[in-house]
Amino acid sequence: MTACRRCGLEAHTSRGSWADRHPIAAVLFALPAGYTVVGVLLAYPWFFVPVLIVVCAVVVDRRQRQRHAIAARADFEHRRQIAKAVFQQRTLPPVRRRRAADHWSTTEPVRGTN
Repeated sequence: MTACRRCGLEAHTSRGSWADRHPIAAVLFALPAGYTVVGVLLAYPWFFVPVLIVVCAVVVDRRQRQRHAIAARADFEHRRQIAKAVFQQRTLPPVRRRRAADHWSTTEPVRGTN
């Protein structure tokens, strides 16, 4: 599991994990472990309740971390947008001026109004 350094959001990526690099060993480890857990739960049903409580606590904790990470990211982006809007330099577009007369070239005579 990797976490964002800025907001702490945990991303689930299986790329590069031990189980991906060694799939046969992962299966050979997971099957006996799974059978052992199922056997313990069938032999001692009272053991299921504490395990269920721990699993629920882990799931709730991860959901809370994820929600806090998303909220922190949204706060960061909101602060960045507000700072950009407040501190940006507002310049007016240049005024379009008509071209001035070129006094060194010959021009047409001014027409008089009759």
